[in-house]
Amino acid sequence: MESYFFRAVAGLFVGSIPVLSASMTDITSPEKRAGAMGRLSGSITAGFKVGPVLCRVLATAFSMERNFVFPFTISAVLYGLLAVAAFIALPENRARAARQAITEPPHSC
Repeated sequence: MESYFFRAVAGLFVGSIPVLSASMTDITSPEKRAGAMGRLSGSITAGFKVGPVLCRVLATAFSMERNFVFPFTISAVLYGLLAVAAFIALPENRARAARQAITEPPHSC
């Protein structure tokens, strides 16, 4: 039952890659955008490669090789840290006028 909970928490943050791409596009200049997107893609790929290895090393270190909840727990904790870090570190990237245009009702003629 615990694995369903942790998988659900991980599933809540599965949309982080498109959000990261959009944020990277917003905060970089057009001249530096290709390099920034390349670094982002490389870090995502590295995470897919290093993540399972790291989880295996941690499971072995804590003698949890047969505990199938452990990877989901690590994933949920890391996604939670990602959410907190994004909330703290990412700047607001929409201008005040754009936010007001979204929240104000359209003017009638």
